[in-house]
Amino acid sequence: MTNDTAPRKTISADLADEILDAFYGSPGETVENFTYVDTIEGDQRRWMQGVMIVMSDPDGAFWGLEYDRGLTENQESYYPWRGYSARTDAELVPLYPHTVTTVRYRRTPPD
Repeated sequence: MTNDTAPRKTISADLADEILDAFYGSPGETVENFTYVDTIEGDQRRWMQGVMIVMSDPDGAFWGLEYDRGLTENQESYYPWRGYSARTDAELVPLYPHTVTTVRYRRTPPD
């Protein structure tokens, strides 16, 4: 899901938690300098699903905060910035928007 050679931005674990909590709302929500854009649900595995929260900064750059969401009530989500022994910083991956054109078909002719 990510480009491993692109430079990343580091934020505190507390800010990552704030973003995670606030960005379950609608696009446009803001935490510090980040504005929520979208949530991308990635590959779904047996017990977990990759999720990326997409946000923009005041300079117009887009960033992604990745984590794994547990898919059952018995499977906890995994947040990389919450280490097992101590909290660490969270890494944001740079994102670059692009346009995708989709062709759809219908039974009736266009008006």
